[in-house]
Amino acid sequence: MKQTIKDYVAASGLGTYVDGVSLKGDLPMAGLSNPCLVLSHRGLFLVATKVGMHGWHHQIQEGELRLEERLLGDQIHWNGNTYAIPRGSGDKVKHLVATARLGTVHRPPLPPQPPLRHVGAISAIAKTWLQTWLEPGETILVWLESADAHKFSEGPLPETSHYWHFLLTDRRSARVALSSVGDVAVHLLPPLALEVADGIRNPEVRCGSESWPASLNNAGLHREIANLPLHGPASRRYEIARLNKVLGSKKERHAATEMLASAYTGGEPRAGLALFLLDEQEDRRPPVSDWLAQLPNTDPEGLGLITFSELWQLDLDQQLLLLDTLLANEHLPKIWSLPFHRHVHEADLAREKEPFRQAALDIAFGAHLIQAGLAVEAGPLLERRLAELPSEELAELLPPHEEGARQTFRVRILELLLKIHRENRERHLALTQRLVTLQPLDRARLHILAEPSSSPASHMAQNVLALLQKGGLSRQPEKEAPPAEAPQPLEEEVCLNVLQHPLVREGGTLNRLQSALAKIEVPDRSALRDYCERLRQVRVPAVEALQSAVSDAALMMGVPGLEVYVSRGEKSIGLRSFEGKPPFLLVGGDHVDPDSDLFMSADEMRFAIGSEVAHIRFGHSRITASDVWAGAWDKGKTGVDMLLSLLPMFKSVDILNKFRKVVTKAQAGRIGKVLGAVGMAETAVTKIHETGLLNRGETPKQDLSPENAELLAAHRVFQLTADRAGLLLCDDPRAAIRAMFLVRSDTHAELPLLERHGLESFFSRRDEKGELFHADLAVRVAALLSFYLSDDYRTLRSAVSCEAVEITNLESRTT
Repeated sequence: MKQTIKDYVAASGLGTYVDGVSLKGDLPMAGLSNPCLVLSHRGLFLVATKVGMHGWHHQIQEGELRLEERLLGDQIHWNGNTYAIPRGSGDKVKHLVATARLGTVHRPPLPPQPPLRHVGAISAIAKTWLQTWLEPGETILVWLESADAHKFSEGPLPETSHYWHFLLTDRRSARVALSSVGDVAVHLLPPLALEVADGIRNPEVRCGSESWPASLNNAGLHREIANLPLHGPASRRYEIARLNKVLGSKKERHAATEMLASAYTGGEPRAGLALFLLDEQEDRRPPVSDWLAQLPNTDPEGLGLITFSELWQLDLDQQLLLLDTLLANEHLPKIWSLPFHRHVHEADLAREKEPFRQAALDIAFGAHLIQAGLAVEAGPLLERRLAELPSEELAELLPPHEEGARQTFRVRILELLLKIHRENRERHLALTQRLVTLQPLDRARLHILAEPSSSPASHMAQNVLALLQKGGLSRQPEKEAPPAEAPQPLEEEVCLNVLQHPLVREGGTLNRLQSALAKIEVPDRSALRDYCERLRQVRVPAVEALQSAVSDAALMMGVPGLEVYVSRGEKSIGLRSFEGKPPFLLVGGDHVDPDSDLFMSADEMRFAIGSEVAHIRFGHSRITASDVWAGAWDKGKTGVDMLLSLLPMFKSVDILNKFRKVVTKAQAGRIGKVLGAVGMAETAVTKIHETGLLNRGETPKQDLSPENAELLAAHRVFQLTADRAGLLLCDDPRAAIRAMFLVRSDTHAELPLLERHGLESFFSRRDEKGELFHADLAVRVAALLSFYLSDDYRTLRSAVSCEAVEITNLESRTT
């Protein structure tokens, strides 16, 4: 556009110049340049100039101007004159005419529209019209072209047809047809759902009395938004955001997040929930308490959460995050979120095949049922899961204070069943006994079990409570008592399937390993005859108690011909058994010396002897023939010089690693949050790894017992079996625990500390790395007390005491 035209417009008071197009053709007045079609803030004008600032103008009124589209160039007809539009400027002329006719020149332009799935291309003319039609704050949600057209018979460009569009905003809906020169046809639609006929090729869309054919490529889009007209403003924005988030492209999903924020601001609480789950920028998420408090008002039954999950296509992690959030809120009734939890539980349980994870899901749902007042439903669910739960015995290889130890799934189920049966005294006591067996250091439950006549295990629970007191492990004065009757030999079936730890019973996890160890060549003991004293040669006051313990242990375990030797000097601590023909037992001399701090009472000796004889009975070979004797000095000086090296029973702990992976999957990540919300805070079983013997350097005296801190997982289980036999022989858990400390040079000095502070304080200590001191002993003590409180122990005591006992289903017995 020439500058002279712009200057003339400004000088003539025609308003601010907006745009214009030069036309070709003569005006009736002589001396004027070719006219220009000019749009200013005051309207649409024909303007022509001549020399200087002189010129001519005329404001176009409605009906004065007519456009003609021609192959050789468009034309304008005005007042009987025809003016040619330069090639390529036809659309611009139409836009100037449309803008003037629609009266939008004073209005701000339409803001950029977000890329929404259901908003097609909006033409410049449509944007111009929308400037006048949209109310402040009104948002375009749908703009879809139809397959039918509207014919405009009047206006600047008559007899032209233009496609209809379906327009839906957050407030209203209409069908709109727009010509290129600003002619408008608008049919407002009622707030009714769209009815979209079946078919792909131009199916009919109906809204009330209005109907139209969808175009070839947007029939499905019409179906997606069919119910939107039924919703209010905020709900429409929420629904369109959902469709874009679930079905849209990357750009459309991003735009959906902004739409959700707008919907939430408009009062839609579900938008807050969606932002919480789906918006990756936490700072944009509304406070949980704000939207969560509003949800029950719009969804009293809680069923809307299921619909929400399905419509938003939430994955399991998102479902569990939502569930965890619901359960953690103290103000929401637990019954309200139960339908959603039931939906998640049933779906995940149907997919999940791993039994520990199935148990975790049932535990979480069972706890929720109890909180919601539906214990009658929770009880059978938990009882069934408890019966189907695989063995967690491998968890006993962890210290009792470590997370993941002591059969966490079984414990949690029993705890929930206790809540259900708290009014049923008999059932409550039976469950308490099972829990005490799994968690023998739980004082509260021990007190319940210790009540007079509360259960057959009441006096045993009283004994354990006494042990847990400070000073409870102090040595008690030995009382004179009549000689005890010799124990009865344990029958083979009882020995294998009751006395042994469940992991090494027939079918147990480590049974095959134990069988393989039994085939290892036993050491040659010929040098022992020359360098150690046999028991019958020893002349000490404690020999009678030692002989009695050896005789009773050999009889009970069925190990005939057992020979016993006493080692002195640097090898005077601990006991060590060796297989052979006949088998033999090496006893550290300090344990039979009344003047030694390591002297053992009769019951302490019975535990130590019983444990070692059990190693022989079950084939727990711990050293190879080449490792037994490296040489010897005179028995009066240094005793037997033994090289005590631990047999590497297996070079990895694959079994434990598999168990760890199972528990980790069930308790960590997505399900961990839900379990935490309902009170199950267990985490995965922690590391159990193979280590070599520690190089402690020279010490004044060296153990005959191996360093338990370096025991491999398998050996630890075998030791638990041996401990069970030792306790069975001595029938005194205090003496048994003291003996564990006395036979090791690294722990006997700490026995006074144990006596003074008690078991719990002693085993709760950690080093600078946060690891438990004497974690191996903590495992043994916890397993020993569990066995002492169990039905298995009472069965075995009856068996060795000649009482008639019926043993059934031995294969399924567990500690």
